Amino acid sequence: MIDRPNWVAAEAARLGVGMPIVVDTDRSVSDAYGLLGQHGHGDAPSHSFAVVRQSGQLAWVRHYVEMFVPADQFFADLPT
Repeated sequence: MIDRPNWVAAEAARLGVGMPIVVDTDRSVSDAYGLLGQHGHGDAPSHSFAVVRQSGQLAWVRHYVEMFVPADQFFADLPT
């Protein structure tokens, strides 16, 4: 299941995330960046997060096995 864009936007606002977030409802972005099929999820995105530069290049990617990643862990994993 892919989270609804309005829920993601509300959570981002609640957590103070100011960068744009893409909710890939049709999987085209995940496919373009090779994020599909991680951890046995076939053609679905797993619990993957990516930071993409304005140029379109991946700056950081993390695939989580866990269904839920606490916000503090996720933010600690982000590069500074």
